[in-house]
Amino acid sequence: MVADVSPARPGGGGERMLWEQAWRLAARGHDVRIVSRAPGDGEAAAEVRQGVRMSPFRVNRRTSVRFAVSSMLAARRAVTRALREEPADVLHVHQPLQDTARSDHVRRATCPLCTASTRRRPSSIAPVDG
Repeated sequence: MVADVSPARPGGGGERMLWEQAWRLAARGHDVRIVSRAPGDGEAAAEVRQGVRMSPFRVNRRTSVRFAVSSMLAARRAVTRALREEPADVLHVHQPLQDTARSDHVRRATCPLCTASTRRRPSSIAPVDG
């Protein structure tokens, strides 16, 4: 799972939805990893909670432009690294900004891509290269 929001501190609807999906899948025996933006300016330490592996990445929060650009670039690097280390069966992109995490490595993956966002369009399941 790739997300704009962090399940480390689920305060809003997006965070709660991400966390509910992740831990419920893990409880059913799925290997679930979340690559997400770190919740604040502190250290982005990986952790495992209720069987869900969470790998946060840091972003630049000084201005809104730096925040958006660093979020996209850091997500791309983090997802590429995570998939190189361990391939995934499905890549679930949880928020619209992280759609940019579809790096060349992700586009070459053979797993399906599932997107979910708060935009007014239905979620979709499509091939990664589609």
